Amino acid sequence: TPSESGTEATVFDPSGNQATIPREQTVPFAVVIVIVEPFVPELRNKRSRAFGNLRRRFLLFLLPLYRIRRGFLGIIFNSFSQGSVVADIELLYNSTEPIPTAEEVQSPIADARDNGSAIFNISSLQVEREGCSSAPCLNGGSCTNNGTSFSCSCPVRYSGDRCEMEETPPDGFETWKIGVAVSLAFVLLLLIFISAVVIVNGRKGKQARYNLKNRRNSFDLDFDLFSSDGDKFNGIPNYAESFEMDERRDIYM
Repeated sequence: TPSESGTEATVFDPSGNQATIPREQTVPFAVVIVIVEPFVPELRNKRSRAFGNLRRRFLLFLLPLYRIRRGFLGIIFNSFSQGSVVADIELLYNSTEPIPTAEEVQSPIADARDNGSAIFNISSLQVEREGCSSAPCLNGGSCTNNGTSFSCSCPVRYSGDRCEMEETPPDGFETWKIGVAVSLAFVLLLLIFISAVVIVNGRKGKQARYNLKNRRNSFDLDFDLFSSDGDKFNGIPNYAESFEMDERRDIYM
């Protein structure tokens, strides 16, 4: 009996054989067909002979209608329930092919019903493209339900109906990014170097002014001590000023 998991689905392929395919490669359409036939309890059990026989009849009816359809991958039989008999089926299409509308998927069954070629007495038919409940958006895309359909909002670098296609960056894009990164790094290093030079020069200038001030103070102190005898240097009133001017000249030469 075909089964399915979150990432894979086991289907009856266009040849009627069982096959396992990745869910991410499929676009599912939910098909509900009500046929006028007596319902038996065994149809609730997928392993029962009654379920297998009815499934075989549906395959004989559906596969000739869909195997020639572009992108058709296979059929999943979910359940048969009462009322007369309600067949819950999925028709899977390839996500990399042009995806048909629900009306286009329904058309082969509806035409067979209307022209009398159907092997069942079909009293009701409904086909819908499955929405976000089947997590159809790939590669981190977000899904939005739109009535009986859905749309995917794709992250950067992905596109397609289900975000299944990865976009290739244009030629030279990676080289351009590397060039920008190198340029920014060079500018940053240059700014650091200039800042360091300004700081060092500022400290040197401050130290020079400090040394000049200390040398002036030292000279004034020595002069005061040396000239404490007022009579010794009488008649040389500008001696300290003369020494101070010489000291300045020595510093800046």
